Amino acid sequence: AQRIRATEPEFRNKVTKEAVDLLEKIIATNPTYPNLIDVKFEIAEILIEQGMWLSEVLKTVVEAGARKKLKDDIDKTYSRVAQYLKEMIDEYTNRMNKAQGEEERDKLRNSLSTAAYLYGIGFYHYGTSYDKSEEKFKTLLEESIKNLRLFVAQYGDLVISYEAADYCGLCYYELGRYGEAKSFFQIASYGLVKMIEESAEEDGADKREDALMGTKDIIQKAMGHYAKAANANGEYALAIQSVDDLAKWFPKDDSPEMQLATLEKAWAYFKTGNSIAFDMVKKIAEIRGVD
Repeated sequence: AQRIRATEPEFRNKVTKEAVDLLEKIIATNPTYPNLIDVKFEIAEILIEQGMWLSEVLKTVVEAGARKKLKDDIDKTYSRVAQYLKEMIDEYTNRMNKAQGEEERDKLRNSLSTAAYLYGIGFYHYGTSYDKSEEKFKTLLEESIKNLRLFVAQYGDLVISYEAADYCGLCYYELGRYGEAKSFFQIASYGLVKMIEESAEEDGADKREDALMGTKDIIQKAMGHYAKAANANGEYALAIQSVDDLAKWFPKDDSPEMQLATLEKAWAYFKTGNSIAFDMVKKIAEIRGVD
């Protein structure tokens, strides 16, 4: 579906409302339509994107009245997200229980996993819209952890479980629980590479390279997070080693995710008094075209 790109809060809220109202009208006027669940999925995705956007806007707003209105909008948006995704999870589960063929069950399981994944990360995005001093920040992140840990356990055979593990690590990181954060970042980076390596023993080296390139965004992002958590925990040698390992898997890769991971390595060098940190930052600035 076409994503909403409007930047003015009032205009964007208007466009989002019109889009959601149209989809909800389809649901209300076509109760027997066989793919209503797909329409609900579309609504949930629009609302998640809207909630994330509102959260970013909130970071730039200072005036108390405007902040309160934005927070109210965020609360309403994520409440609706949770409602729709919960309905979808229940419906996919019921369909799976009734499904006969293995192919049908696999298709439904993939759809169910996507809904459950969005449900779990929704609480992360909702929680991080609050200040760390607010109680909801903690309770919503803990709710995200609960759902994402369950997701990783149930869908460990799917690649999306590694993305869920990365989000779970982010929740722990935001709560200052760096050891637990590292364990989930490790799953999403080292764990995913290990799975690919083990599969390559049967599938061959070409398949290994294809699988690495197909999941590099997940691996690189998670390893950057792993190094960040190690730095936050004062484990600078571990941060450096993790980014070195990443560079072995993806040599000569200058992706934004690799750059962020390299910055964490530079920070570890800086904290340990190694001046090479400045050269590393300068190189990344050159890649990004920053003077």
